[in-house]
Amino acid sequence: MRKLLALVSVSVLASLAGAELVDAQVPPYPPSPPPIVIDQSSVLPGQQIRVTVNGCQPGEAVTFTLNPGGIVLGTVTADATGSATLVAAIPVGLAAGSYTVTATCGAVVRTIAVNVLSAAAAASPLVRTGSDSALPLARIAMAALAVGCLLVVLTARRRAAASAAV
Repeated sequence: MRKLLALVSVSVLASLAGAELVDAQVPPYPPSPPPIVIDQSSVLPGQQIRVTVNGCQPGEAVTFTLNPGGIVLGTVTADATGSATLVAAIPVGLAAGSYTVTATCGAVVRTIAVNVLSAAAAASPLVRTGSDSALPLARIAMAALAVGCLLVVLTARRRAAASAAV
């Protein structure tokens, strides 16, 4: 009985210790917003993007720049939660490639990648590389199914006629 009591005591203590470790690793709820978010990661020159940054001081000026090149996309004021959103157009004539949008508010600097596509690549439609073969195949399958059903019916009638004759 003593061994059983000791075993139960050790199991209870171990489970309590484990429960404390699990509670310590639970993330806070609600989760904090990501530091910077962009609505689309690939854009064309002249196309608008929406960039939102979090973690600034309320009422602080937030400047958004496109790098390399240091092109200022705009400046907005952070709201009461320290979040700022800018809707800006990617400059026309910008060369295709990888860029970063940088949001700066005081000592806080957040960056996110954006891929600028070439206007020529976006303007040309995709090349047609084949035909839509699903419709002819569906017709063939339906015809084969009909022939198979007909053969089953004829075989069943033939067997019924043969067994009736016996």
